[in-house]
Amino acid sequence: GPPLGGPGGAPPLDPAVAKIPCLEDGTWTDVTYAVGGGKPRGRSNHASVRIGASEVWTVGGVRNGRRVDDVCVFDTIKMEWASGDEIKCGMKPGEVDVAHLTGWPARSGHAAVAFGTKVLVIGGHTREDDPVDARCEVWVLETTTREWSRLRVEGDAPCARGGHTATMVEGKGGRNPRVVVFGGEDRRGRLLDDARVLDLTKMRWIEDERAHGAPRGGGVKAPTWPAARSGHVACCFGYGGSDVYVFGGVAAGGAGEPTDELFCLNSMTMTWHRLNPAGATPAPRTGAAGCVLDDGIWLIAGGGGGSDGGREDTVGLRLANPRGGANISGLEWFTAGKVQRGSALAAEGMTVVSVGENPGECGGIIAFGGYDGRRYSNCTHAMRRPGRARMDAAETKPPPAREVGDASGHSRSVASPAIAAMSRSNGSAVGSERVSADSEIRRLTRENEAAKEALRRANERLAELGAAPIDFVLGDESGSADKRSPPPPTRRRSLWAFISGGDADDVDSGYDSPAR
Repeated sequence: GPPLGGPGGAPPLDPAVAKIPCLEDGTWTDVTYAVGGGKPRGRSNHASVRIGASEVWTVGGVRNGRRVDDVCVFDTIKMEWASGDEIKCGMKPGEVDVAHLTGWPARSGHAAVAFGTKVLVIGGHTREDDPVDARCEVWVLETTTREWSRLRVEGDAPCARGGHTATMVEGKGGRNPRVVVFGGEDRRGRLLDDARVLDLTKMRWIEDERAHGAPRGGGVKAPTWPAARSGHVACCFGYGGSDVYVFGGVAAGGAGEPTDELFCLNSMTMTWHRLNPAGATPAPRTGAAGCVLDDGIWLIAGGGGGSDGGREDTVGLRLANPRGGANISGLEWFTAGKVQRGSALAAEGMTVVSVGENPGECGGIIAFGGYDGRRYSNCTHAMRRPGRARMDAAETKPPPAREVGDASGHSRSVASPAIAAMSRSNGSAVGSERVSADSEIRRLTRENEAAKEALRRANERLAELGAAPIDFVLGDESGSADKRSPPPPTRRRSLWAFISGGDADDVDSGYDSPAR
């Protein structure tokens, strides 16, 4: 076959991705059928991290309305998955406080970070959660021994949550590793806006006097903190910096629709700033996945766009001065690539992980899972890290209609949906008819989803009672490209209980809970 090195004098491929076939710059490739081993079951709302240079560890998630507790490992050098009995992980001997457990509790909506050879899992929803006073647990999977343990952390832990983010902030030289936890929603479906810090050196939740006011602005000093939200993505660029960037999600007061807001939290001073980078602001999305590349790029893939369906683009936030430590600056949005309509990547609740770490060599990105409104994907996709040409791609949405300011002095673009619809129709009668038809399609789609959601919840209850389920089709899970489902339709209210694996009574019917 052709050489696997970078074309046109580009850097050679990192060994971690050298065996992945058809790997292209900034283009996603479905490599599901090229991967050997025991492929994992389809899922969403799981968590994935990289251990070493080439292993992607995936834990938990939800499948067909049920939380799962398994661990799966994708080795990009061997091009093999290990799952099920191949990668069983038990409890660490001597775990007295969880002696009643035979394994890690199944959960979904959790977040995870890599810490050496360990996978730290923070939060998530489980069946054992106390709906009133549950605390955010931290579990540790030691990958060398494949043993689970519950981390003993001092201090006042935040409330239990799912759909939040957990971001590793290492500090200068990695001497002060911390995890910043932000947002999410609690067991009762309330959106949260508190930011809490887990000090991994002291093994303690850092407490701030303002944290006692959670979920209203807990732990932050600036009066311009983001609205409570869930389904957002977050990152820290590293290089000794302490800033945590937060994008998207479904925010309180947004009528259940996703947002395109970008905020930055300085985790040392616990102050928020709202940002308006150069470039075209990505379309609003929730349930997207992201990863940071070592050259100061944050890639964000997929996610749901509310009534607009699944997002087909992969966007990036680029730093002009990535190695400037605390003075990193020059943010700019760009488009890295786009998938075809109906792709399994136009989904919510998948994970995206960067692999390969050798200087001077080109690594890649691995994407797994997700839910597109009909099917829990078990597809594995890969992409070579995008080059400069990809970063200068076209805009991801129409130009803004107006500018509004915020308290931080930054401004952001806001496009009126009505104006956008009018511009698409060019003022013609045909365009108006098309807009009306699209509205009717969305309405019928919502009604269809509501009926399916009711049937799924009924089957969950029947399963708990030991009765046979009502037959219905969830959609093909073979991963075949010609059977993929369309982007996700609008999902409303208690469908989040199904997607997250929650119980039927977990969600207040009066709350417009977002689905990720």
